Amino acid sequence: MDAITAVKMQLNPYIEKIRFELEADRNAQGVTYARGLATALSRVTTEEDLLEFFGRDLAVSGPLALSLRFGPGAIWYLDELLRTAQEIAVTFAAGSDTAH
Repeated sequence: MDAITAVKMQLNPYIEKIRFELEADRNAQGVTYARGLATALSRVTTEEDLLEFFGRDLAVSGPLALSLRFGPGAIWYLDELLRTAQEIAVTFAAGSDTAH
């Protein structure tokens, strides 16, 4: 399994749990956002795509969650998603530093 596939397998369950929580809360705008995250992640095929996903799609998650009034369950999974994404980004950065 390549690194991008492994990353997607790590992140996707959090996105699905966020969507599930938002559906349970009947937060239609939040569900639309979570589906958009899932779609954006599914389109990632390269490291550059992944960094773009982190910078473009995940970077707005915190403020957006507040404005869309995510419930505590969705917030918890969002925090875990962001924490995991940050760890992955650091790992990718460290790997590219040692490659040069």
